[in-house]
Amino acid sequence: MTVLVLDVAVLWPTVWGPALVPFFCAAAGLVMAVAFALLTLAAETSVRLRALVRPCPYPVARRWYLAVADVVVLGLAVAAVLTRPVLGVLVPCSPPLYAAWATTRYVVAPLLRNR
Repeated sequence: MTVLVLDVAVLWPTVWGPALVPFFCAAAGLVMAVAFALLTLAAETSVRLRALVRPCPYPVARRWYLAVADVVVLGLAVAAVLTRPVLGVLVPCSPPLYAAWATTRYVVAPLLRNR
């Protein structure tokens, strides 16, 4: 994801920037949503993570509206931690993280039923 953010920063002032930046932003959001879904699957199942990498992007892309909500909630949690580290970790982060986990668990529920 860092590479995608760096690509956005480098390409923004160029001629091709306005055409390529939305693609890189969407790819970064998809990477973030799939990574969080993999973490949720790793916590829910005893299957090796390598076996879950291939089928995981499909349900995340299929329910993209929930993945967007997860990325927004995770972004708000990161913003809370970056603005006030101690208060951001202790107070407001647990409800948004639970909401993101529950939504992601609903998104990957077909994969959980197969295991």
